[in-house]
Amino acid sequence: MVGNFEAGAAIRSISPDESWFRARRGALGRGSADGYRSHSFTEGVAEPIFTRTLVTRQDDHLLVLITADLITIENWLVNRVREQLGRTAGFEDAQIAVTASHTHSAPPYGEDEPYGAWIASQLVQSAEDAAADLAPVAIGATHGYCSELCYYERTPITAENAASLGVDAKHIGGIKHSRDHLEARLASGPIDPQVGVVRIDRLDGSPKIVLVHYTAHPAIEIEPPHVSPDFVGYTMKKIQSEVLGATPMFCQGAAGAVNINNIFGSLDHARRHGEVLADEVLHVLDSIRTTDKVQSAYASRSSYLEHSPIPTVEELDEEIAFCRDFLEGLDRNLDDVWLGYGPHTVNLPPGFDRDARRRVVERRMMLTEQVRGRSGQIFEPLSLELQMFRWNEIALILNPLQLFVQLGLEIKRLSRHRYTFPVCFTGGGMSPYIGPAEEVARGGYHFTPFQPARWAPGNALRLVDEMAELANT
Repeated sequence: MVGNFEAGAAIRSISPDESWFRARRGALGRGSADGYRSHSFTEGVAEPIFTRTLVTRQDDHLLVLITADLITIENWLVNRVREQLGRTAGFEDAQIAVTASHTHSAPPYGEDEPYGAWIASQLVQSAEDAAADLAPVAIGATHGYCSELCYYERTPITAENAASLGVDAKHIGGIKHSRDHLEARLASGPIDPQVGVVRIDRLDGSPKIVLVHYTAHPAIEIEPPHVSPDFVGYTMKKIQSEVLGATPMFCQGAAGAVNINNIFGSLDHARRHGEVLADEVLHVLDSIRTTDKVQSAYASRSSYLEHSPIPTVEELDEEIAFCRDFLEGLDRNLDDVWLGYGPHTVNLPPGFDRDARRRVVERRMMLTEQVRGRSGQIFEPLSLELQMFRWNEIALILNPLQLFVQLGLEIKRLSRHRYTFPVCFTGGGMSPYIGPAEEVARGGYHFTPFQPARWAPGNALRLVDEMAELANT
């Protein structure tokens, strides 16, 4: 069906207020911690965080895309938003997608907490505001190019490069999770340099909505004292200031192993990188040719993640020993970040202080001990939802995962649509890393062989095929 195309947009703040910070400081003071750093999110809002919503209507086809400056989208949040919008506006679940930018400077929220309930209400209200803003529009898209802002963070450790990486020989055959973008670039890992830009115009030709798709973790700051949207927020801020009257939006790509530069950096790094990305968007924005002759479509399908068997008791005991040795030596070697060997190697973030590293390893050891009595068993598959929104040759392939960049590139290759954008972090809470089988075999931070709930290597190819089929529906 073609024609009668309308779109509306809305922005609402989801920044916590001072009462939230007071409560958090009080909880942390009593020894309660929900992250690695004991001072995380205690000092207020450095830059506001938002939910931004696009609603499109083409005759009776209504689509709702809700984006949020959060680290992940919990299942309960998607369910609550869909239930309320279904009750008040008659939307079907498959017509509604909720996705996070994955900023690591977003505050934690919970289903039973007032802040979580308020976020849900803001997301619902933003969708209702966007629906009330519906008006005739035209749509088009293009690709920009930005390769200097991000890097593939997995550096193979070999006999040739171990010394230059500052790695003990026992880690040869493993992966270094590189936090230095200059070091990582020497390994020439893959990235996705495309900047997807969708422009939706009013009928007078003025931009109404600018949707940006890019592939890089917003992780310049990780659990900082303050709240911010990381580089994504600065991209949105500059576009909004330069394209007057337009609502900017952001969708995160398959960034499972792709970091933005200067991880563990500063807000100034976030601002600079965000503005570079915005400059590329602005550079290509005027080249887009829009049309009001639109064919829209949506689809949804159920999928799943299979687990690998829980390791043997001997393997689990070895992992527990790694953790115990690390913790016992931490007081002697304050800068130690390495544990394991070969493909069992994990290097912790050097940006974490000693107490933060201790908490990471203590939790790792606790989870391993919990499953020791279930050695050889396999957890039940994890069900998940895949979605597709499409407007002409613009296709969003929405999923709740942290897909590795190789998988995102393959989805683009297999899609028949010119502008295909894998959009991750759409629900499921933990947003598991899903990478190619050869990367799973290398282990490292993303695929620790001793992780109790490991995902089977075969998930990747199947999920790529399912998402490509969805794209071509």
